[in-house]
Amino acid sequence: MVLGSIGVGVLIFVIVLYFSYQAVQKRILKSKGLVGVTGIAWPDMTHVIFVALTCFGGVAVAETVFLFVIAQNYQPLDGNAVKKLLIDNVIRNINAMPKPTNP
Repeated sequence: MVLGSIGVGVLIFVIVLYFSYQAVQKRILKSKGLVGVTGIAWPDMTHVIFVALTCFGGVAVAETVFLFVIAQNYQPLDGNAVKKLLIDNVIRNINAMPKPTNP
């Protein structure tokens, strides 16, 4: 729900930004008397929306796959077991070090 709301908000922001930039550019060209001049290539808005939705869909698919395939097998670790394993490993490494010899 939150991700969808953010996606819609970003989409609305991009559309408003696109049309406001286009309006400002047309006003600047009109004030300079360059109304019929070509050379400013505005992207096709349907293409921009299609690319954004495709990327958003890819993220949604990746998250869904992660949640239902990988995360369903997740089991939290016991903190005490991890500490014991770490301490046992440190002690084993200390005992495996070479012993000093007396001359």
